[in-house]
Amino acid sequence: MIVWLIQVSVTLICCAALPCVEQVNLSACQARCADKEARINECETTIADKLAEIDAANAKIRHDETLRRKLHNTILELKVRYFTKALWTVCTMFDTAYW
Repeated sequence: MIVWLIQVSVTLICCAALPCVEQVNLSACQARCADKEARINECETTIADKLAEIDAANAKIRHDETLRRKLHNTILELKVRYFTKALWTVCTMFDTAYW
C-alpha cells in the first residue's frame, strides 16, 4: 500500500510538472515560429524587390529593342537612297538606264 501511494504521489508530481514543460516547449515553438515568420516576410520583400527589378529590366530591353529596330530601318533606308543615287549617277555618266 505504501509503495502504491509513493507511485501515485510520484505520478501526480510528474503530471503536475508536465504543464510547465509543455508551456516551455510551447513558448519555444512560438519563438521559433515568430523567427520563421519574420524570415518569410523578409524573403517576400526581397522577392517583390527582385520582381520589380526584373520588370524594369524587361521594360528597358523592350525600349532598347524598339530603338535598335528604328535605327536598323533608318540605316537600310539610307543605304537604299545612297545606292539608288549612286546607280542613277553611274547610269547618267554612261548614258544607260537599268530601269
